[in-house]
This record gives sequence, C-alpha cells and structure tokens, in this order.
Amino acid sequence: MLRWRVSPELATISIIMEGIRFRKRLKECRVTEVPKGVEVFCYKGEMYDREKFVLMTMESLQDEKYSDIKSKISSAKKVLEKGYKHEELLAAELSAYLRVLPEKKKPLFYIDDGL
Repeated sequence: MLRWRVSPELATISIIMEGIRFRKRLKECRVTEVPKGVEVFCYKGEMYDREKFVLMTMESLQDEKYSDIKSKISSAKKVLEKGYKHEELLAAELSAYLRVLPEKKKPLFYIDDGL
C-alpha cells in the first residue's frame, strides 16, 4: 500500500499561498466609506464589504470537500464561543461556510426524469 506524504516544504508553500489569497480577498473588499445599504465589518482598523467578502470566500471554497467545510464550521464556532479579537471577520467566514455547505451536500440518490 502506498502512502502519500506531503513534504514540509510543500505544506509551507501551501500555507503561504493561502495567506496571499486571503490578503488579496481582503484588499478587494476594502472600503474607505460605507455606501448606503452595504454591510461592513472591521478588521485591523480597516472596513470591508461583508457581502463581497462572503461571496469571494464562497468562490474560494468551491474545491473544498463537504467534510472539510463541516470541520471549518465547527472550528469557527468553537473559536467564536471562546472569544476572538477579530470576531467580525470570523463571523463573515462562518457565513460563507454555512452558505456553501448545502451546495456541497450530495443527494443520497438520483432520480432520472427521462424514464
């Protein structure tokens, strides 16, 4: 039986790339003034468009497995319960996880309407 292992260097590169994607997502969602009807959240003294951030996070989760998203949800809920200094950011990420989860759930069976 073959066992695939991820080298520490590859894991480090993956973590760095995820950080870059996260910062890029934040940069694209930054707002200087709050337009009417736009919900915002604060992170490190900056304001961000919450809905745009949620939608971009959902898009980044398209390749994730259902079980991975479920674990991210439970992890985020635990961190929010304990208290987190950037809870608005984490709440926005949790919202994205909860929205994308139903899309990932596969039906137990398929019905063919063509019969």
